[in-house]
Amino acid sequence: GALLKAESLAGGVAAEIWERVEEAGLSALVSLSMCKDTRCAMFQGPRVGEALLRVTYSSPPGSGRLLAAVNVWRNLSDTGGCDNRVPMFRLGLPEALVAAIRAEPDREGEVVNASLNALTNLASHNANRVPLLRQGLGVAEALLGVIRSAEPGSRSLRAALVTLTNLSCHKDNRVPMMRLGLADLLVTLTLTAGPDTKHLEAVLIMLVNLSAMADCRVPMVHCGAAEAAVAVIRAAPPGCKNLEIALKTVQNLSAHDETGRDLLEKGGLEVALACARHSDSRVSAVAAGTLSNLALYGRRSGVRALMLERGVADAIRALIDQPERTGLSAAKAAAFIFGDEGEDDAPASPAPASPAHD
Repeated sequence: GALLKAESLAGGVAAEIWERVEEAGLSALVSLSMCKDTRCAMFQGPRVGEALLRVTYSSPPGSGRLLAAVNVWRNLSDTGGCDNRVPMFRLGLPEALVAAIRAEPDREGEVVNASLNALTNLASHNANRVPLLRQGLGVAEALLGVIRSAEPGSRSLRAALVTLTNLSCHKDNRVPMMRLGLADLLVTLTLTAGPDTKHLEAVLIMLVNLSAMADCRVPMVHCGAAEAAVAVIRAAPPGCKNLEIALKTVQNLSAHDETGRDLLEKGGLEVALACARHSDSRVSAVAAGTLSNLALYGRRSGVRALMLERGVADAIRALIDQPERTGLSAAKAAAFIFGDEGEDDAPASPAPASPAHD
């Protein structure tokens, strides 16, 4: 009632009253939206979404009103508000958030960070992933713009990368993301990041997701994804999660007829052999899968002979007795390497691509 009364008045005093009442109302909404148990009920209230969208579009860049409105969007789309994400997309929230990001002069400011977090929440819902990228909303372009201009290690850089990671979890988005030049950008970020950089994990997960698509593997090798992954593996300290993620990229890239020689030249075989002896069974399993892929897909390109020259036979024999996936992949690699030369055209099963991360 107070909002409607203030809005109906005229003149400068009325405008000031309206602004104060609106700011107070938005502050209250921010507080209410922090309760995850009531987020769905709150958003489903009468005209809440429309009112917030109007404020988001009408508020000046950097203003307290805009920050409050974006914070409400972020909260209502977070944990407890999963059922709000599709209705928010249909309401037109992505366009409003993209507009707020582009208009904001401070790319490291709170408005940009809150807008990116809200986009991350929307992109974490599978039904939104393809439309967010495909419907000309400018989401991917805005995210890439933030990444290119953000300070290293900043919150905005990490938030933009996490949003793109969510979008890359849908297989239908991966080839279009490659066309946007994402792989080249990820390679640059990987090669310039330190082993403890917070955003490195998101970058590596995207490389895994993209390399899970057969159509992406050759272009990724050509743009330097293999060197980037190998560099992370070599620099990873003991127990570092990024080692396993980077190795999954090498495994995925190895599952193609045209990538084997490049991977050998860029250190892919070397790191696979080193990781095959890793104490963590998950890492050794990925390494064995890489050896299996190189042996299978490299039979016609001479990769198999090069593998034997570099001492792969002894490593594979040592892995065969290992449990579960490690031993199975090693046994396949042995079959591909030591099998009858005349069976090159026989059907064979590659090691499965490392699953995309969600």
